[in-house]
Amino acid sequence: MIMLLLAALALPAAGRAAETASQIIAKCAAKVSASPSIKFKFTLQYGERTSPCDITVARQRYRMSSPEMEVWYDGTTQWTYAKAQKELSITEPTADELLESNPFAILSHYDKVYKCRRLSGKGLSIEMTARSAASTVRKAVVSIDPATYLPQKLIVTLSTGRTFTASVGTATVGKELPVSCFIYDKKQYPAVETVDLR
Repeated sequence: MIMLLLAALALPAAGRAAETASQIIAKCAAKVSASPSIKFKFTLQYGERTSPCDITVARQRYRMSSPEMEVWYDGTTQWTYAKAQKELSITEPTADELLESNPFAILSHYDKVYKCRRLSGKGLSIEMTARSAASTVRKAVVSIDPATYLPQKLIVTLSTGRTFTASVGTATVGKELPVSCFIYDKKQYPAVETVDLR
């Protein structure tokens, strides 16, 4: 009887152990994209700089806030407001450019742009290596919470050799949000210089 109970308890862990890297990252990406919205509070470390950030992701849209900037992305257009300069830039970013303000965007392209490999050790860690040498991102290591399948930590190595790390403090699934939440509202930011780079 005790052996049967132990075997039953081991089944979930055994199932996770049998999952491939692609299956794990696919589950993580599906969890993020299927949620009406998710708010991540995370710490972004880039070189010697560390910034507390939060980002609300709703499928292909997001809004990010840090001490240095505010970013809105509606799925096509990105507005980036640099607080110190009081300057707004408007772009239509590429997939690689989106990573500059949304490190979680890497999950959207795991199957087309990256080769995935499961790393040994505790938890669920996936190494994603760029298929193309032209990619801005050389590789990324994504650590995933085995209970929720949401990302816990991302370590991204750029083609320049520089690395940035996003360490998630909390991830909160929220309600459906209107598109206006992801569009810059100029009435809220008076006296801003605008640079349209589209």
